[in-house]
Amino acid sequence: MKNRIVKQLLGISVATVLFAQMPMLSFARPYDIGNGDITITATADDVHTVEYTDISGQRQTATGDTDPVVTGSTTSNEVIIKADGGDAYVTLQDANIDMSNNDYTIAVKVWGDNVQNDVHIELDGSNILKGGIQRAGLQDELAGELIITDVDNNGSLTATGGDHAAAIGGCLYMGGTDITISGGEVTATGGHEAAAIGGGFDGAGTNITISGGTITACGGDAGSGIGSGAEGTASGITISGAATVNVAGGAGNDYYGAGAAIGTAGGHDVSSGQSVPGTDVAPDISGLYDTGRINIYPAGTTIAQMSTTQPTTTYIGTIDPNAVIPPNPSGQIDKVTVNDNNNNAGEPNNNVTGDTAPVDEAHAFVASTDAKLQEHINKILALINSGKIAEANALIANGILLDTGRWYTFNKDTCALIEKASQLGIKVTLHYEYDHTKYSTTIPAKTTINPVSLCDAKGFVGFMNFYKYYGGFVRSN
Repeated sequence: MKNRIVKQLLGISVATVLFAQMPMLSFARPYDIGNGDITITATADDVHTVEYTDISGQRQTATGDTDPVVTGSTTSNEVIIKADGGDAYVTLQDANIDMSNNDYTIAVKVWGDNVQNDVHIELDGSNILKGGIQRAGLQDELAGELIITDVDNNGSLTATGGDHAAAIGGCLYMGGTDITISGGEVTATGGHEAAAIGGGFDGAGTNITISGGTITACGGDAGSGIGSGAEGTASGITISGAATVNVAGGAGNDYYGAGAAIGTAGGHDVSSGQSVPGTDVAPDISGLYDTGRINIYPAGTTIAQMSTTQPTTTYIGTIDPNAVIPPNPSGQIDKVTVNDNNNNAGEPNNNVTGDTAPVDEAHAFVASTDAKLQEHINKILALINSGKIAEANALIANGILLDTGRWYTFNKDTCALIEKASQLGIKVTLHYEYDHTKYSTTIPAKTTINPVSLCDAKGFVGFMNFYKYYGGFVRSN
């Protein structure tokens, strides 16, 4: 039932959010991992087939489950969540899966080869996941995104990686990418030469977002706290909203140097035979609220030691989450305007030419748009996570207007943000000018943008492609 509420809160439609507290009918049941392995396959968005063992030891298959709940304790049984035909929504409720004494066994693995399909894991109660040798506690093998949530603020997750595996992310030779944690009390400890959140040994840590909750992450020896395992790279780390993050890289060992708290694991200089420390990667904290903070601890600090150790650096956000965003004259939110009165050519875009803007101005417009979209999305998610549904509904209902007097080119990142806003239930309207004609295109709520097909080979898309796919009208003013 909880994951049904999660999606209501995420605003699949404004009406759904407004009636989120109404009783609903859904097929939901708990599955006890203590009875045997559990495989959950999303056959459509929030529709699952569950293979499990019942209390009598018989293997069973449940179909059409909209809210599967994994509970119970085990030292031998695995959970596999597949996002095959849609997004998977699964709750962990007081699940204790400890594979630490087993070789090559996973506590929970999320898997799927379709970039459009994500796995959402809601935390309820106290959950513990420990991976076996070379396996992560929560192992991410998704082409899409792994999203960890705690909508009702009553869940925790303690994850531990086996040797050469992250606590949350990749195992040996595998990276951890496209991971989002939006809530909960999450404690992660990486295995030998692996990150706490991110890559296993020789695995990168990329596109990791923490937008809420209290996150404590300590890398394994030489591993980063958030980022890569040994021999890996790190990039695209964002910490926003009201998140509190306590993080330390692992101490160096006899070959690799100490890992960065946020960044890469420790390295080794073959020519000199010396170990070298990991490289810090500055996280994007532009969306971090003044109630959020990042505490960086010395390398080698354990989770137990953090309560008695002073952080070396603390970052505090600057955004006031209660600040009022004034509406623009159209009554919509987050109007981004860039005006240009010359006719210099901008970037080529899908062989379409028109009233283009200068390249520098186009880049500035895209950067401003991306920042505004991300800030607005973070604000709505923070309101949802704090239970301020009416305020979230108000922002969702207002919509977003991206307004420019010229022709511009978006990239895949912008498309992904527009899609995320749309999935929150927000309609996004584009105002632009092409060939001396003003156009308006509205992307409805709950729309899949599919940047892969919309963008050209270089990852860019022109506004006229939005007009082509989503329709619109010519504006007179």
